Amino acid sequence: MDAIELPRSAWIVNWWRLMRCLLELFFDLVFVFAVSQLSDHLLTHPDRRGAGQTLVLLVAVFGIWSHTSFGVSMPGISHPVAVTSIFTIMFLGLFMNAGISDAFADRPWNFAAPFTFARQPERTTGGR
Repeated sequence: MDAIELPRSAWIVNWWRLMRCLLELFFDLVFVFAVSQLSDHLLTHPDRRGAGQTLVLLVAVFGIWSHTSFGVSMPGISHPVAVTSIFTIMFLGLFMNAGISDAFADRPWNFAAPFTFARQPERTTGGR
């Protein structure tokens, strides 16, 4: 029995769907890593102050994730602005993750600077 041959355009469409799924998966994975960093922060600071700090950081991380997810879902993940936004926020999110442990210590800018850049509306939704 011979394999069914799909036209080239069908292969391209299927490849693009796979890339969109992988992009969305990696985007979510960056923020799952942030949640694991937050739980580590809470484990190293098991008092009320540490819980408050973790809550503030969780609200910041969740805000970035939800704002970006909603912003790129409206035009669709196929839109070039959405793809650029996801890559930009993923890049900034990795730096935010690295700064979580020092966010309330001697280097708060390691978390605050990427957070500030990620919250700019034109970066996450294309200025809409």
